[in-house]
Amino acid sequence: MILRKEVKRILAAVLIVFGLYVGNILSYPKNGVDSFTEVKVIRVVDGDTVVINFNGTSTKARLIGVDTPESVDPRKPVECYSLEAKRYTEQLLLSNTAYIETDETQGLYDKYGRVLVYMYTSTTTPSVNELLIKNGYAREYTYDKAYRYVHVFKESERYAQENTLGVWNSETCVQ
Repeated sequence: MILRKEVKRILAAVLIVFGLYVGNILSYPKNGVDSFTEVKVIRVVDGDTVVINFNGTSTKARLIGVDTPESVDPRKPVECYSLEAKRYTEQLLLSNTAYIETDETQGLYDKYGRVLVYMYTSTTTPSVNELLIKNGYAREYTYDKAYRYVHVFKESERYAQENTLGVWNSETCVQ
């Protein structure tokens, strides 16, 4: 049973990589800005991880530059404001068409096999990543090296801190 699940997981990963290649996500354009790719969000795992459907295949996607409080890590208790962050991400993404953008500075996948993306509800609005930070649902997070929008996200975090929004409000997580 476990082997069958692993084979399905590997097959899904192969199909996703092929689909992403066909969908032109794997080839980073010369100008440094990736094109948007339309996806359907199947579910929100937590504030910074979603499951998307791309060309009929579902995969987990991790939002670049964002760290929301944990709600599903089996090694940790549910953190304060994690459910609010998850609900906000659901509000933004579940009833809308979503668009993803990758970033060549981060690679395509994290160490858990999740596709690394900036996610948008339209091609003309700020990213969901930025909105999570600016509205206090998340902190800016640089994993290894700076990403394309690091300065925008740090400025959004400064705004949330100065306005004591969400995780930056001392009364948010009073025990």
